[in-house]
Amino acid sequence: MTVDFAVTDQVRVSTFTLTGPGGQAVAAYLLNPGAATENAASLLPKTPLVGSTTYTAHINALINGVQYDHVWSFTTAP
Repeated sequence: MTVDFAVTDQVRVSTFTLTGPGGQAVAAYLLNPGAATENAASLLPKTPLVGSTTYTAHINALINGVQYDHVWSFTTAP
């Protein structure tokens, strides 16, 4: 999962998580915004996601000093 921010934004990610069915946490690597990521936060699962499964992502950050909290879900292909 990737969340893009404007190049000029000052971003500090507090949390970025992924959960599977039943709210089980998915182990993942977090790439914080910065020059190397073109000011995007990315969450990369450590193992492949299971097909035909719904996952929920949640990011909490400060953008230019303003709280940003976003939750979304997606279902993987079979």
